[in-house]
Amino acid sequence: MEHKKNKCLYGEGKKGVFWFADWKFYRPVFFTGNLNRYYQYGDRLKVLKNNEEFLEILHSKVFKKSAKQITRIVSVEKGTLRKLHTHLIIDTPEHLSTDTFLRFLKQSWLNTRGGTDCLIKSKEQIFDVIGLEEYCGKQQNLKSDLGIDEMNSYTNKSVSLTL
Repeated sequence: MEHKKNKCLYGEGKKGVFWFADWKFYRPVFFTGNLNRYYQYGDRLKVLKNNEEFLEILHSKVFKKSAKQITRIVSVEKGTLRKLHTHLIIDTPEHLSTDTFLRFLKQSWLNTRGGTDCLIKSKEQIFDVIGLEEYCGKQQNLKSDLGIDEMNSYTNKSVSLTL
C-alpha cells in the first residue's frame, strides 16, 4: 500500500525544509537513533515499526497510564553507506527533568528490536538550532520515501499532520 505524503510538510521550492516553526517545542531534545544491520539495511517500513515500538516504550516510562502524547517530529534518513537511521526532535514533558527524560530516551531506544546506540542533545547543548532543524529535514521531499515519519510524529492541536 502506497502512503500519500502530507504536502503541508514540504515547502514548495524550499529544498526539503519543512515548516518547523509551526511546531511548538518548549524544551526540545535532538535525538539520532542508530539501528542494527537488519533494520539499517532494510526498508523504511521496518524503521517505522521500530520507531513505533520505541515511542510505545518511551510513553510507558513517561506517562504510565495517561493518554497524553509527547510533541515530536520523527524523520528517517539514509546516512553514510546507505544506512537507515532515525532523527527526532522531541519535547521534554513538563513533569520530567531533562536528565530523567534523556535517560528514558536512551533506555527506550536500546529496548527496541532494532536500536543499537543513540546520540542525544538537549537545546542547551545546541548552538545552531536552525541549522539542526534544516539538517533533520534535509532528505525531505515528495519523491522520496525518506523524510518525516508522519505516522509516528505528533504535534500540538494547532498543527495537523492530516491531509
